[in-house]
Amino acid sequence: MICPTIDRTSLRVVLNRVVPQLEKGDEFIVVGDGPCPRAKGWCAGERRVKYLELPYRVGDFGCTPCDVAMKEAKGDYIFLVGDDDLPEFDAFAKVRAGVAGDDPKRPWLHVFTMWHGHLGRFLGFEIEPATISGQQLVFRNDPDMIPRMADYDPFMGERYSDWDFIMRMIDRYGKERVMFHQEVICELPMQNSGKMF
Repeated sequence: MICPTIDRTSLRVVLNRVVPQLEKGDEFIVVGDGPCPRAKGWCAGERRVKYLELPYRVGDFGCTPCDVAMKEAKGDYIFLVGDDDLPEFDAFAKVRAGVAGDDPKRPWLHVFTMWHGHLGRFLGFEIEPATISGQQLVFRNDPDMIPRMADYDPFMGERYSDWDFIMRMIDRYGKERVMFHQEVICELPMQNSGKMF
């Protein structure tokens, strides 16, 4: 799992939800978008969490931190989560069950379901703008098949960086290699009336 952070206090909740789910061979990479002293301290206390930090704040909604982490990731699959998201308590079990039996010669893009509190609905089963988000994706760790997140189309605007990344993933994998799952693996809650912590 990869988590970009801007030093929000909600990262502690993410750590509390993810760390107990880690099994042998799993990794949790947290990347600070610039110096994040609180995040660095919280991660230092977790032996199964790898903390990386960009030298300065990029501010591209976690795209560059995710790109950095994906280069470091050693697991078979990558699952993205933001520092203000809430992975389900059984997210890893759902992901493991969902990817079980994948043919290693054919990379798959798995799209799980998430609760999007700001929109007040579940996202899943459609590949249309505002119906899918990066926190739903689980994809094979194949550097040749993963586009850079930070290479989003500037004409779409930064708010659509997830959507642009998803569409480029589908272009590379092919729609026939996208598998949808009903299981909810993440929540994007209405935290602090939508304000950042």
